[in-house]
Parts: sequence; structure tokens; C-alpha cells
Amino acid sequence: MGEATAALGASRTARVVLASGFAALLAGPLALFAARGAAPSAALAERRMPAPPVRSPRNLDEALAWPRRFDAWYADHFWSRTQLLAAHNQLVWSVLAQSPSRLELRGRDEWLFTTANRGLDVARGAYPLLPARLEGWVRMLRERERALAQRNVAYLFALAPNKDQIYPEFLPEPWNERGPTRAEQLFEALAGERFAMVLELRDVLLAEKARDGERGPDDLTYYRLGGHWTDRGAFAAHQAIAQRLGEQGVRLRPLAREEFDVRAIGEGDSAADSMYLEGRLRQQAWRWLARERAGLEYDEASVDEAREWTHERADPAADGLVFIHDSFGPQLRRFWASSASSVGSYWSSFDLAVVDERAPRAVVELYVDRALTHTAPAPWELLQDNAARARFDTLASTVIAPTNAFDALGLRAASGTRLASEGGVLSLSAARGQAVLELALPSAGFSGAMLRLELSAPVEGRVDLLFRTRREPRWERHNTVSRAFAAGRSELVLELCDDELEGPWQLRFTPHAQGRYELHELELRAR
Repeated sequence: MGEATAALGASRTARVVLASGFAALLAGPLALFAARGAAPSAALAERRMPAPPVRSPRNLDEALAWPRRFDAWYADHFWSRTQLLAAHNQLVWSVLAQSPSRLELRGRDEWLFTTANRGLDVARGAYPLLPARLEGWVRMLRERERALAQRNVAYLFALAPNKDQIYPEFLPEPWNERGPTRAEQLFEALAGERFAMVLELRDVLLAEKARDGERGPDDLTYYRLGGHWTDRGAFAAHQAIAQRLGEQGVRLRPLAREEFDVRAIGEGDSAADSMYLEGRLRQQAWRWLARERAGLEYDEASVDEAREWTHERADPAADGLVFIHDSFGPQLRRFWASSASSVGSYWSSFDLAVVDERAPRAVVELYVDRALTHTAPAPWELLQDNAARARFDTLASTVIAPTNAFDALGLRAASGTRLASEGGVLSLSAARGQAVLELALPSAGFSGAMLRLELSAPVEGRVDLLFRTRREPRWERHNTVSRAFAAGRSELVLELCDDELEGPWQLRFTPHAQGRYELHELELRAR
């Protein structure tokens, strides 16, 4: 009996100690929060946006959403978060042999592959372009080539492959192709123009892969722990793009591998730090630097990070270019500085105003191929308003007939937006923030839609149309089309190059809190 009583007492003591330990773990961050305020957010180090600060609710909708928003904000700012998360991630990686991040897939031999934008599905051909979006990309590229040809500017659209297309042997499962990739679909649709206008770099990078290991196990074409190509991979891409530009009559100074010093620089592109595994996962990176520095005048610190980067080099035997790109572009800037007389490098989207300002001989767009997933084509961007209206008039299927009977459309104002209908005019205003109008649709599953609005605005601005599809039923940033408007009354036509469209949609008006927007008429057509 005594032994049983002692054992029971020990068990109770153990439970009390355990419960006290858990209580201390929970209370410690709360006590620090009360004494010192919010801890700095590490969201940017984790390669994501932090949850926005919460404010006092102004209406019932905001009051109902407040607990969820506060929870998201506090999860970014409680004390000891970073240390606890690092310990958790070490456990998941080392003991469970899994990636602790849903954005990174753990491959064989501790390789990492990004899962962003369904890149793995795209590379396997399991997430193809549907007809309306494919047509939108084709029309957009042809319009850009046409506009540049009128300016005597050569045009090249290049796509870099995902890392998994170059190193499938390091994926955790066998590589099973399901069909053509989105890049292959686009190049097939542009088959007649393929030589002149578009360039796929997969074969180039696969050939470069044969040089792997010359300086050690981490001398690779793509980073083992990152999603981007290395300097050597970028050099191979530069050479292929320069060769194609030369075939279009663009003059560039030829570059050779022997012209560059290759120096060890540390880790390079790695997702390890965003998962707090930088001490566990290591790699070596190399920087390619031109030996001949005459005419090369740039700050090394700005080359890789600047959103806009320009360089001028006096060379009458070389032409200038505008280089538009995503995160795969900055690694080519050092090479363009050595081969072109001038380069304007823009980590952004196509902008004809930049082309007109810099007056280059060529425009190069370069994106990783998963950009075909997270970027909506905008074939109307260079069209005059009357051309967009003419295309609208050719669509045969009317989804919403021309109307100012807004009460029958199921329109709803978002939180903070005031809505009033009088005399066939719908008025929207917001005391602060955007005026947002939600539009229910009478049907779903249609494709290639165009929305026509007659709008009066107090100042010039922009309307953003956020739409949904059956494939992507949630609001996604890339499922947005935008049109600028002038102050006063104007007609706007917005084109949605997508398939299987469904509602609700949102219309968001910018700038914020600038008076009253008036909607006079609305019409929606589709194929």
C-alpha cells in the first residue's frame, strides 16, 4: 500500500512539473509581450509578408474578423518565436527527414526544390495552360513584338526552366511526366515565330550541367539549396540569349569563359536561412567577375538586389538593350555590362514607356517558366481603347446585358465602402482605404470574358478586377486585371484571359478615399 501511495505521489508530482513547464512556456512569451511589447517580426527572413497590424473594428464585419487577424499578427510577434521555430525545424529535418516548410520540398542528398506557384506540377505537365490563357499569352507576345518592331527594336522572350527540370534525379520520387509543360505549349503555339521571338533555355542548361563539379561538389548549374541558377548557369543563359540576338542583327561584344575570374563567395542562393537551418545546411557558391574592368563602373552590392539597375559602357561596336525579368535576371547583369554598350535592367513587368525613354536596339524578357502560372497575360495592354471595344463587340455570348439596373445584379459593398443607387447611377465611396464592389455572376464556367464599365471618377486612377476560376476558387493576386482611367467619365474594357470563370468578382478603385466613384453602366460578355 505504501509503495502504491508513493508511486501515485511521484506520478502526481511528475504531472505537476510537466504542467508547470508547459504553463511557463506559454506564460513566458505573454509576460515578455506585456512587459516589452511585440517582438520584431522575422517574416521577411522567412521569405513571406508579415501579418498586418490590427486596428480597432469599425463595423460588425471587422469585429467578427478581429480575433482571426489578431491571432495572425500575434503569431508573428510573440517572444521566443524564432528560437522555438528553429528547434522545431531542426527536429523535423534531422529526425523526421522532412522539410519543415511547405514552400520547399526535401529531395535526395539534402537537395531543396521550391514548390511555389505549383512549379513541380507545371514542370511535369500536370498543370497545363487552358485555351483562353494560352491564347492570351500568344496575343500579348505578338502585340509586344509588333509595338517594338514599329520602333526598330528587336524582341526576345526567354524562359528559364525550373531546377527540377535540370536535376530530376534529386527529387524524392521518380520523375513522371504527365504531358507538355506550359512553356512547351506556348512555344508550340508560337511555332511559326519561335526562331525570332522566343527562346527556351532548358536544352542550354542541360548542356551546361555536363560541366558540374569542375571546382567541387557544389559547382553546379543551379544552387543545391536554392531555386535559382548559379553564376555559371546564368553565363550559359547569357550566351544563348546573346547568340539569338546576334541572329536578329543586335551587336554585342562576345564573351568567353576565360575572361572571368571565379571566386568563392559564401553560400549564394539558399532557402536554409528562411527555415532556420543555416547551421545544418551549407553550400559553396562562386562569383564570376570579368578580368577586364575597363568601362565597368558599377557597385557590386547593388547588382543582385536593385529593382532597377542601369549601366553604360562606351563601345561603338555594341548596342544597348532593355532587360526585363524576374528574380532570375540579376545574375545576368554583370555579363550584360561586359557585352552591351548600355543596359537597363528592370525587375518588373513590360513597360513601353521605359523602352521609349532608353531607346535600345533590343528588348529581352526573361522569366522562370513557372511565371506562366503566377502571371496573367495582358494582351490588351498596348491596344487603344477603341481596339479593345472592337474586340469586346465581337464576343457573342452575353453574360450580363448592358444595364444600369444595379439592384438586380447582386452587387455588394465590401467592408468600409458606402454604396448608393439613385437614378440609374451606382455611387461608391470610402472614408479611408479602397472603395471595393463585389459582383455576383448569374452563371459560371465561361471563358475569355470582357467586362465593360462606364465610370465617372473624381481623379485619375486605376480599377483592379479580381476574379476567380474553378481551378483557383480563392482570391489569387495573379488573377487580377487592371485598367487606368482619367478624371471624369470614361469607358473601360477589362479582358480576362482565363477559362472556367466563376464568381464572385471584386472591383477595387485606386486611389483611396478620393471622393465618389459613379458607375453608369456595366456589361459582361464571353466567348
